Amino acid sequence: MSSSSTVKKLPLSKLARILIDLRTGLGAAKLSPQVEKVSLTFSRKQDNAGARYFLRENLPRIAYNNPDLPIEVDISKEYGVKPLLKVKFKDSEDYVELPLSQRNSSDICQEFLEITEATPTLLTQPPKLQELPSGDDSHETHLLPG
Repeated sequence: MSSSSTVKKLPLSKLARILIDLRTGLGAAKLSPQVEKVSLTFSRKQDNAGARYFLRENLPRIAYNNPDLPIEVDISKEYGVKPLLKVKFKDSEDYVELPLSQRNSSDICQEFLEITEATPTLLTQPPKLQELPSGDDSHETHLLPG
């Protein structure tokens, strides 16, 4: 028998991968308590790739980390709708508007996080795997998230 130990990686469940994705990455931040509402508007019929990717990639993280924040999404089927992200603050009647035309989702999210004075959540990167001994004499070590 070999004296070298083997290392096994245990697969993460689908739910664990989704939770890690929601807790990490761009958009995983707690917004200022002054943010009252967020609205996203764009058209399906125009080239609004940045707005679509922001909706798919970043907005779920924002919503997960700010569960009490109302978020409205209006996807129009008409041409001519300008893609726009609007933020309403508690101390103002007006919205702060971010035009989204010809922008990528990471730029949109970075500007949104700056405007809302967001603070990153504790997990800004996926957790590292750590080695845990298996507890028997087989010299196997299992990797678990943590």
